[in-house]
Amino acid sequence: FLDTLEAPLQLVSRIERLSVSERTSIRAGWPRCRRILASAIESRFHEVVMATVVIINAGLIIYETDRRADHLPAAWWQQGVDLFFLLFYSVDVAVRLYIYRRPFFDNPWSKVDLFVVILDILSQLITKSIGDVPSFGALRIIRIFRLLRFLRMFALFKELHIMLMGFVSAMRAMIWASVMLGILVTLWSIIAVEILHPINL
Repeated sequence: FLDTLEAPLQLVSRIERLSVSERTSIRAGWPRCRRILASAIESRFHEVVMATVVIINAGLIIYETDRRADHLPAAWWQQGVDLFFLLFYSVDVAVRLYIYRRPFFDNPWSKVDLFVVILDILSQLITKSIGDVPSFGALRIIRIFRLLRFLRMFALFKELHIMLMGFVSAMRAMIWASVMLGILVTLWSIIAVEILHPINL
């Protein structure tokens, strides 16, 4: 899991080391439409738009969760907005698949996006078939997995990704520190029982 998180940053670093001329030569054989889409997808404007959409989508999910917790029916506009977000994410994934083809699957973040889009489509199909039933287990699981979309924020901004990597590295150290402390506490507890416990008796 930790290696999977580190992979996108390494991929970004390799791409960033390519000069403009190298990128142009690689894409020289691409159709004009594909080159234009690649420039648009890799632009800062696209990152800002995606971040804005993810944040708005997060607010909507929080709103839906609150209404569901209060046993209130979904608002009349929620289904239309959900379909808009699903269409937006589906188009984004489809365009990136068209641009990058097989290398699309080399990036774990892209696979997460594709996985969540497929789950969203399944959620819509289930809701259309049986209605919005809160007790339906599969629908609950799909809603929980939709939260993976928020991880996209770490892929959109390099600064957030670097902070995530620092947290992951610190977590590794904390895990081994916990193991070491557990061993030391166990050893000293055995010594205390063997030496101090007879004295107390």
